[in-house]
Amino acid sequence: MNSMNYKNLFYNNIFNLKKNNRFLLINNKFFVNVKNLKYNDRLRKKYDFFYSIKRGFSILTCDEIDEMCNKKCIKNKIVHKSRVMPKNISYNKKDRDMYNDKIFDLLIELKNKRNRDIVKLKKIITYVFKNITYYNLKDITRILYCIYFFSIILKKEDIYRLIERLKLLTFNNKEDSLDELTLNLLRIRIPRENIDEKLIYILNNFLNNLLLKILSYNNFNDYFIKEIQLIYLHDFSSWINKKYLNISVKTFLQSYRNYLVNQNKNLDYLFINEVINILTDLNCIINNLVMYNYTIPIYIKNFNLIIECISEKNTFLDSLLITPYFLQRYNLFKKLNYKVLLLYKQLLPQNQEEKIAFIKNSIYDIIK
Repeated sequence: MNSMNYKNLFYNNIFNLKKNNRFLLINNKFFVNVKNLKYNDRLRKKYDFFYSIKRGFSILTCDEIDEMCNKKCIKNKIVHKSRVMPKNISYNKKDRDMYNDKIFDLLIELKNKRNRDIVKLKKIITYVFKNITYYNLKDITRILYCIYFFSIILKKEDIYRLIERLKLLTFNNKEDSLDELTLNLLRIRIPRENIDEKLIYILNNFLNNLLLKILSYNNFNDYFIKEIQLIYLHDFSSWINKKYLNISVKTFLQSYRNYLVNQNKNLDYLFINEVINILTDLNCIINNLVMYNYTIPIYIKNFNLIIECISEKNTFLDSLLITPYFLQRYNLFKKLNYKVLLLYKQLLPQNQEEKIAFIKNSIYDIIK
């Protein structure tokens, strides 16, 4: 019987019989018992099947099986004198990496589409952390952001795998920037029942090393650093513990607060005088107030209104989020039942007439 006849006999017996236990007639002498016939789409790749028998063999590929079996391959348990053996299904690095990349791309796609498919996310995250050793530093940084984005709570064993992988990737790494990774790591949530002293120590010790690397390499992004400092300043992280941090790291993390205190207490009087001139043109009577050591340049008594003139120096980088000093002022004024208008310099139109109209409408919106 030639090679093609072997193939036909193999296809006909494997795919056309309906019982669970089958016997294949090979060379009219040998029988092969085939059990637990199952269709398996995961074997539809181009792997070689070696079908060996006592008197000879024929080599079959999944492409050939696809043509005759409606694009499906089979997974069989073979006994007796012959066997079907898939080569390199689990250990082919190229195909394994391609599969890991597809899983990673699917996670990023869900994030980009803001698709909170709980079932998909659970399966993807489970797979990713079981195979975390196959992902590089940039991939893990993006994975951690997705975890933060979807508010996913990690298991303790996943965190251990993550830290072990990151230790390896960051060891003596002077090329990759670590600030975004550090920020996303600080953002991960750990349930209280999973927090123990050992886990806290491992996380904080690794964080300490990361921050020391950032300080020594000096190749960081200001935005990420300020975010890290704010998380530390306001205790936004669920696992950071200051007693495990190096003194130099603490000084670095607290430096942003010192900068805010020293720098942003200063009011922008050029902007304030510009607003006062506009309010005067609008026939507003302006008074000064001083309370609890706070100087308030613009107070309109008729409306019980305080106008806080906020310039770029009084906000965080490229945002409308006011600094702690101005936030304290705002909370105090509101607590004392004052109406407060936060007038942002960044939002004012350039045209003078439009600027006057903008301020007038802003005041009206507050007092109406």
